[in-house]
Amino acid sequence: MGITTPLIKKYTLYFIAILSLLFALGIQNSDANNGLLGNIEKIVGDVQVKANKNSFQPAKNGQKFYVGDTIKTQQKSRALLVYSDGAELKLGDDTTITLDQSQAEDEPTPTVTTQLTTGSLWIAVDPKLKKASFVFRLPTSNAGVRGTEFVAVANDEVSTFMLNKGKLDISGGDSQFIMNAGEMTANIASRRMIKPINIEQRAGLKAVRDRIIEATSLDRASILSKKKFYGEILARFYINYASYLVDVEEFYDAITVLMMAKSLTKKYAMQAEILNLLANINAHFLNDLEAAANQYYDILNNYPDSPQYEAAFYHYGLLLKTRGNLDIAQQLFIRYLEEFPNGNYNQIVRELLESM
Repeated sequence: MGITTPLIKKYTLYFIAILSLLFALGIQNSDANNGLLGNIEKIVGDVQVKANKNSFQPAKNGQKFYVGDTIKTQQKSRALLVYSDGAELKLGDDTTITLDQSQAEDEPTPTVTTQLTTGSLWIAVDPKLKKASFVFRLPTSNAGVRGTEFVAVANDEVSTFMLNKGKLDISGGDSQFIMNAGEMTANIASRRMIKPINIEQRAGLKAVRDRIIEATSLDRASILSKKKFYGEILARFYINYASYLVDVEEFYDAITVLMMAKSLTKKYAMQAEILNLLANINAHFLNDLEAAANQYYDILNNYPDSPQYEAAFYHYGLLLKTRGNLDIAQQLFIRYLEEFPNGNYNQIVRELLESM
């Protein structure tokens, strides 16, 4: 007896269902084998993805991202990435990240690594996540994450972390420590991380954190806002904070925050101000006369219209005299009197010239 038509249809439907299930499982296994990390859930503006060595292509809402991908946002563009484990990552304007994953033999779970090359990001990782650990790398420092919420900024050679919730394992330069909620830390190339600062106790830091959160928001009003110059706000905070650090004799951190401020600011006058402060710390507290001389020389050669220019003449000449470079010091003092016939240091410069 042959199989009836209804049975044929029934078996056909079962067969199709099984094939569909196997196909779906095959895709999932293929994605896992190919290093699937998550989906780009929301895109605003111009967001692009580059898979391994391929060229950048426009990203789409719901697009998957994998190990080896580089994702970048353009001006007034943002993206929300959701990892397979549920972690959420928001990318601000002009931001570039590269994704990776690794698993050592002695590690029970893989480590997802996100390299922030430039720009800003906001990340939230549920502390209940057990499948993967997260590491965020910035140009000059790293943060190990399990359950936390923080913002991070990579700007030139400066790496900044601001922690809202949880804890971070921070390392940078030759420093390594646990960072607690409500704190910030940062460093610049070749320097260790500054000691964590309480954000709530520093109005300047709260303003910076608010700007970074705004810069990573996907709200359209925030995207169109022009009030995101947190680099300049942070630079001014560092200049003021350096004075406090000098008062408590934390000279290494004082030098570090001023170096970061100079890297962050684009303002001519502020750069000269920072060089002058660095020179004063090196000359008066660290006895590093060579470094101080170089910084005064930098002001004389590159910032002739700054308020620090006249003072740099005097201090640089005095350093040269102290170090025994009498001929150069004499030439500098003569030049000072020519450029500033009514200058603030005229009398003492004339006395120095007479003594030489």
